[in-house]
Amino acid sequence: MREKIHNILKYIRSNPDLTLLQGMVLVLPFERIPSIDVSFITLRPSLFIGGLLILRGLWILIKSRKSGWLPIEIVLLGLFILWVSLIIPISINQIRAIQVVLYTVFAIGVGISVFYLWKNIGELSRRKVIITLYIAAIITSVFGIYQYFGDFFGLNSSWTGLSERYSWRVFGFARIQSTGLEPLYFGSYLLLPTLLLINEVLYRKKIIRYSGVVLTLFIATLSLTLSRGAIYGLIGALILTFVCTAIYRRKLVSGRLVRVALAIAIGFILALSCIQLFNRTPLISDSPAEGKKAAGAYVQQLTNSGVEGSGDDRSRFRLKAIRLSTSDMNVLLFGIGPGQFGPYIQGPNAVGGWAIVNNLPLEILLETGLVGLILLLTLIILLVRQSIMYLRRPNSRDTYLVAGLLTYIFSQLIQAQTFSTLYIMHIWVAIGLLMGVVVSNKDNLNGQAKKIKNTTSKN
Repeated sequence: MREKIHNILKYIRSNPDLTLLQGMVLVLPFERIPSIDVSFITLRPSLFIGGLLILRGLWILIKSRKSGWLPIEIVLLGLFILWVSLIIPISINQIRAIQVVLYTVFAIGVGISVFYLWKNIGELSRRKVIITLYIAAIITSVFGIYQYFGDFFGLNSSWTGLSERYSWRVFGFARIQSTGLEPLYFGSYLLLPTLLLINEVLYRKKIIRYSGVVLTLFIATLSLTLSRGAIYGLIGALILTFVCTAIYRRKLVSGRLVRVALAIAIGFILALSCIQLFNRTPLISDSPAEGKKAAGAYVQQLTNSGVEGSGDDRSRFRLKAIRLSTSDMNVLLFGIGPGQFGPYIQGPNAVGGWAIVNNLPLEILLETGLVGLILLLTLIILLVRQSIMYLRRPNSRDTYLVAGLLTYIFSQLIQAQTFSTLYIMHIWVAIGLLMGVVVSNKDNLNGQAKKIKNTTSKN
């Protein structure tokens, strides 16, 4: 036992950056289980690992500044952090504004640190990080399946870890949330390994064993979350994946596309079969199922987009956010302050949970104004442009990674129409990974171009 601990400590000392990145992607889905609420902070594994990651990232950043290189992407994120900090004083509930800014700065700081640590490790270590991401997703997906059947067979929530509002009592079947805060956030997380694995199968020469089985597991679990945003995001990302494959994959290995298509189809069919075979009659009188059962209730909930003017909170809050944003030019340009939609709607001293817009672009526009929204949109546009440039290069070893992360960002742009939280950790980790590949590549290309130019001028 002592020897094993010694070997672990030796591995950590020898590979600090790899260890931190592996630790970060391993704990990403564990946002609710395990966690402890202390005052206004929820202590979870990602908070501890993320803090260490930021400290290490700051150290690397300080050393890299000696070379004078600071990517425009980091500058944009720094400007956004500065902006949301500057508009705290205009908030009507400054305590909430400070909390939101701190959460946002922490999540963005993790993303930036992932970028710097990723640049600092080799190709073999990078592969280990991705494998660790898959392992975490497999563990939490299996737990999610257990959660579904455990709830159906009457296991107590203390055993399944399922919140009451996602149990069979609402729809007649459980909505998987696994270790995530909600099905929506777990679905958002699960899209990351799912899309990376799909693109790995399509682009890499050598893929992990049983990739088809793992992909089927991911798709089935994702489908059982019944998160409309995540499922719509998956559909949009799959369309983009096949478009990118048709354009940029020059020699598609025979049968790879069929393998992906079969895994997706089987995963979705298995999910619907579980719902059809293992369901109960909902106990909630005003159940969203509205008298329908099993697959019928599933399809009804999935196709109810929430924009039909039904008068629910999502529709009302979106309309209020639009009216607030356009009510005054100062509000449109500078916003009302970070996290201030709830205080404006409910009053600055309201008790309980705060109202949210359930539409991230609209909430960013309202709370940080056009200034904040443009800074983030510019970052996304730059990353998309650099990703496309990377995909155009022949024989790039990380093509699958860029394609997977690009399609994931696209899926989150779709899903962002259904949630409002900017400081979702796994999204910023994905952005950090994407920057680590395409921004580092851009820097290398610029360095090579300068060397060629200097050589030419000397001759």
